[in-house]
Amino acid sequence: RLRREPTGEINCTIIVSGPDGYVSPDWYELDDQVPTWNYVTVHLKGRLKLLPEEDLYSVLDSLSRKFEETLVDDKPVWSIDKMPSGKLASMMKVLAPIQLEIEKIDSTWKLAQAKPQSSRKNVADKMMIYRDSKQ
Repeated sequence: RLRREPTGEINCTIIVSGPDGYVSPDWYELDDQVPTWNYVTVHLKGRLKLLPEEDLYSVLDSLSRKFEETLVDDKPVWSIDKMPSGKLASMMKVLAPIQLEIEKIDSTWKLAQAKPQSSRKNVADKMMIYRDSKQ
């Protein structure tokens, strides 16, 4: 749709979901609790802009480098130069470089804020145990 806009821009909202998970009522160690879900969400509102096609290679290269450098394993950083040129060219035909100019940020989080500190800590500890058991 963005490519069809005469201005190359559209208004948009991007929803970013953060950590989330089920909370057992038992974890609060309080009476009369019910199951719930803790979560963090951010809504980014603004103008999505189509960048010039010639920017695509540098956008892909900088994004992959940024995320590759955050990996904790000892492998060499992957580079876009490792892609066979024909394969890269065919993939780039279906991609477009874009940029979001953020005008407003709304965030929502539900993390048992209304519970006592001891209950919040217990829930956090139990969620870490659960997360670690799934890895």
